[in-house]
Amino acid sequence: MLKYFLLFCIASICSLLLTPLMRSIAIKLGAIDLPGERKIHDQPTPRLGGLSIFLSFNLILLIASQIGFFYFPLNFLKEIKFGWLLVASAIVLGLGALDDFRRMPPSVKFSFQIIAGLIVALTIYKIETISIPFGTISLGIWSIPATVLWVVAITNAINLLDGLDGLAAGTSFIVCAAIFGISLLQQNVGIALISIILAGSVLGFLKYNFHPASIFLATREPTFLASFFLSSLFRGA
Repeated sequence: MLKYFLLFCIASICSLLLTPLMRSIAIKLGAIDLPGERKIHDQPTPRLGGLSIFLSFNLILLIASQIGFFYFPLNFLKEIKFGWLLVASAIVLGLGALDDFRRMPPSVKFSFQIIAGLIVALTIYKIETISIPFGTISLGIWSIPATVLWVVAITNAINLLDGLDGLAAGTSFIVCAAIFGISLLQQNVGIALISIILAGSVLGFLKYNFHPASIFLATREPTFLASFFLSSLFRGA
């Protein structure tokens, strides 16, 4: 368990240090969420908080996977096709960042989220079966749309919680912690390692996101990754 604890702490510290930097960058670039009638904050608040989570997660994952002490499965990043996952999450990250500067129409947001979901379904894995109490259902040709629907739906479900300080990020943290616990029970070491890194990255950001928040999550990449790992866990069940 020591390796998980260390990864969690390192990712948390990295995010803790990066978030103030992202906050300063957001202020300089004008990525600010202004107060309004339908908003609970009464002060202009920087956005782009998801960037600190994105950088912390990928940086720690790439470095830790090269260190034998953390016992990553052999060729783990190649097996999960990490390059394609990075491309998909970068699309969602870029979409969220653009939305921080200029509000994007819902149709554009969904279109790019679907593209990211398709990249996952076509290059990494598909949800091919669904378990029911009396057996399993094979999805066949419906596996790709089911995977895309799952990733897009869960990502937006968590985003809809982003109405209170710390709620969306806190929910993402709880999801990652739950994935970590279940993956340990299933002896799915790879998912356990990456979920604990993501959980630590989110926790470091949360210090600045609790009420009164000094920075908002905004970018959707962390929730996209949480939904990806959740569906990966179901696939390995």
